[in-house]
Amino acid sequence: MRALFGWFWALIFPLKSKRGKANERIRKYTDPGAPDRDHFPLVASNPMLELANEPEPVLPSLPSTLEPPLPSSAHPTQPLAPQREAVPMTSLPFDNDNKRIIKIILSIFETGTFEPDYGSVTVLNDKHGITYGAHQSTDGGESSLDKICARYIELGGIYAADIAPFMDRLRADATTASTPDNIEGWVLDLMGILARAGDEDPLMAQAQEEVFETEYWQPALQQFLDMGLATPLAMLVCYDSTIHSGKKGIGRIRKMFPEGPPATGGDEEAWTVAYLRARRSWLMSIERLQVTVYRIDSMLELARTGNWNLDTPVAIQKPRATVS
Repeated sequence: MRALFGWFWALIFPLKSKRGKANERIRKYTDPGAPDRDHFPLVASNPMLELANEPEPVLPSLPSTLEPPLPSSAHPTQPLAPQREAVPMTSLPFDNDNKRIIKIILSIFETGTFEPDYGSVTVLNDKHGITYGAHQSTDGGESSLDKICARYIELGGIYAADIAPFMDRLRADATTASTPDNIEGWVLDLMGILARAGDEDPLMAQAQEEVFETEYWQPALQQFLDMGLATPLAMLVCYDSTIHSGKKGIGRIRKMFPEGPPATGGDEEAWTVAYLRARRSWLMSIERLQVTVYRIDSMLELARTGNWNLDTPVAIQKPRATVS
């Protein structure tokens, strides 16, 4: 009998091992009783990055897209194609290391981690359904999750065949019907697959980075250049706005203050500070977004200390961290 039970456990153990990590992720992010569900993990796994010595309260998980959900017909999944030809780094007023630092800072703002967490998955109380990956992509809103999954399938990822049956539901924003306290069974199944794909398959990381390069970095960069901006801190401000509030976020805030950018004869530093202050006021005017002003305060502090080039070490106020 003992031998029979030993054979039985040997048979099912590989299945438990394969699913265990992803299931723990799902439990952590969806179980109201899980102690860490509503908190960012602050993990310094890159030797070039370190937490500052002074502790700060851990921040709650936040949505990355702030626009109200659009009807599914308004944003069918489209092939990835930038509106304009991608701007080569060689023609920019900053370099790849500046871009790396900007992306690290955004990772800290979005997930509280120094390195991209491609398998992070949760459902927040924001009516956007599943929030997923290194950049907190959502099913609702601008539906970057749809595009990531479609690109992952195109790349032939390990879990492509498992994700494919869910694509029609993603295109219809069906996960937006779920809340943290009431997640449908099929949504939990999809979350488990997405967690495993992000944790185990480099092609999911590639899909996420490609979508955000095309759908967010390039549009933010084009607006940055059109306004005549030149500093890495101003590019951080533009990219943060685009990821956090969508591609129209910059244009919305620009209407709220009189200062003009360098392209219209204005001063870059004065415009950037005015923009951040206006955006902070807008966030504070919406109750559910008030908890996100920490990212604005961090960028205002960088401006106050004169670190327009994002020279390392870059001190981030909340979550308190140092990028070096």
